[in-house]
Amino acid sequence: MIYISLGRHCDIAHNIEKYVTRKGTNFFDWIRVDFKSVLHILKLTNIESIMNIENISLDKISLQETKDILITLKNFVSDDITCIFRHDIPLKDYSDLELNMKLIEFIDKYKRRFCRLMDFIKSDSKIIFIHKVNEPNFNEYTYTSEFNKTILSINKNATFCLVLLVDVDTEYLVNKTNTCLKINIHTLIDPDVQSDWTNPQINWAEIFNIIQQSAFEI
Repeated sequence: MIYISLGRHCDIAHNIEKYVTRKGTNFFDWIRVDFKSVLHILKLTNIESIMNIENISLDKISLQETKDILITLKNFVSDDITCIFRHDIPLKDYSDLELNMKLIEFIDKYKRRFCRLMDFIKSDSKIIFIHKVNEPNFNEYTYTSEFNKTILSINKNATFCLVLLVDVDTEYLVNKTNTCLKINIHTLIDPDVQSDWTNPQINWAEIFNIIQQSAFEI
């Protein structure tokens, strides 16, 4: 079974690695991304159409505290989409040549990660995709339907389950449909545990236990 993070934040990849296993770094592991952008990227036949120097925008101000350059892609800049790279180029006083080399390394790295992701989807392995929903206008039916069509267009024989982690103040814990497992993490959050980017206040062990028991349950 292969677990693949679809964001929205880095905590998904971190906890996949901690509680189950992560086979190589994939495109969405260490970026901030919403589901609409995930769909857009998965539909690409050529990742170079977005991962190229002309399409990269750099912000050397926003992440000064973390000592990184904030990277965005120009065709992902709007109010309703998010695709942000925060951990790839350290904030330094680069010459133009040095910065250009860093950008080339950045592009090559994400091209490799995209190809690795496509290879996993095209394989005969069972795949668990996980996305933590944090979008205010998340259209569950439309997005999950479009996601299923996208994965099957890459591999018509793919065996997969999309896991959506949601935080809603209701009593239900798990809702399973054919290829989507929705887990309500509201009751799995310990308010006494201090939060950080890994979200240790969430009971990740129980989340992965639910996934292993229910993802491919008919």
